[in-house]
Amino acid sequence: MAGLFYGRETLRRRTIKACGPLSLNRDQFAVVLASLRRRFRDGEWVDGESLQVGDLAQQCGVSATPIREALSRLAGEGLVEDLRGRGYQARRLDGVDLLDLYRTQQAMAQMAVARCGSGVKLEFRLGPQDFIDDPVRTWEAFFEAFIRRANAGFLLLEQRRLADRLAPARRLEPQVLAETAEAFAALAHTIEAADLGAVLAALEPLFRRRRDAADALVASMRLNASRYKSHI
Repeated sequence: MAGLFYGRETLRRRTIKACGPLSLNRDQFAVVLASLRRRFRDGEWVDGESLQVGDLAQQCGVSATPIREALSRLAGEGLVEDLRGRGYQARRLDGVDLLDLYRTQQAMAQMAVARCGSGVKLEFRLGPQDFIDDPVRTWEAFFEAFIRRANAGFLLLEQRRLADRLAPARRLEPQVLAETAEAFAALAHTIEAADLGAVLAALEPLFRRRRDAADALVASMRLNASRYKSHI
């Protein structure tokens, strides 16, 4: 399990980068939004933590206003819960939630195929090993290519929101599932064969493994988040 965790020095550097003082010459809202989003994607907040505006403002070296604006935006995207006058908190993710996220992403792929037909080439150049070496970026690039091919802007927007919520789990999938590049060989073959219907079929066993391991993935996410917080 040690491979799942950030090292102490890496944690320290990442925290400084995410929350260091911001230049007054930059768009503070945009920078704060990107910083908070990155912390969600890194898996820092998966237990439904209270997000204190004052604490976050101090960490980022800004006033409370851009923090509130960023949290409000993230609430609209489903990463944060707006408690309506009682502050904000991260959305707690459990096994059932993760299962639903995987099902939703698979259903979106099915909608994309239905929209453009199965015998269409997918413009995607990453290989099987990339799903192991950089699972977050590779899965996101794959689904963006998939949905762009269907020319479905509304699906692309939802995919990006979904990707933020899935990022902490995606980061841990290769270790928790003990996957190797061979697990993605069939998917790579169907991509080269230029048949989206076959790509969809090749995705099924990959999603099934993730659905079956949803509880184990959530447990690893919480352990990783605990390790993260203990070193910052």
